[in-house]
Amino acid sequence: MQYILIQFLEDGTQGYQEVCRGNVVRYTDLAGNTLDKGVKCIVIDAVPTQPMWALPDTPLPVIKPSVPAVVSMRQAQLALYQAGLLSSIQPIIDGMPEPHKTIANIEWGKASEVHRYEGLAPTLAGMLGLTEDQLDDLFILAGTL
Repeated sequence: MQYILIQFLEDGTQGYQEVCRGNVVRYTDLAGNTLDKGVKCIVIDAVPTQPMWALPDTPLPVIKPSVPAVVSMRQAQLALYQAGLLSSIQPIIDGMPEPHKTIANIEWGKASEVHRYEGLAPTLAGMLGLTEDQLDDLFILAGTL
């Protein structure tokens, strides 16, 4: 269940749309009282939020940011630097057998983009001993830089 902050057009007050699998399930006011489903409203903030009336000990689902499929080489290198892994990349490439070494050097030095699910990223991640989740986290970080 996701809660989207809305403003009711009738009186200007705020409330929530409760959304499940993309469908509005119900409307509530800020106190959590269920309102008529036919209310007219506008979305104030499309980012799912915790309703003000939710109990503090109510577990909320953890929403992990989506993993970018592609980031720029600059973003990738900055993320690797922040993770303390940038200085490990060239020695790994240098240790590859030919022709993989030459191909990796060209990709590392000339590519403008890094793809999460193909090419150099999954190969280097495996050689660095990164898990799929760790590689995802690097791409998520890179997407913010």
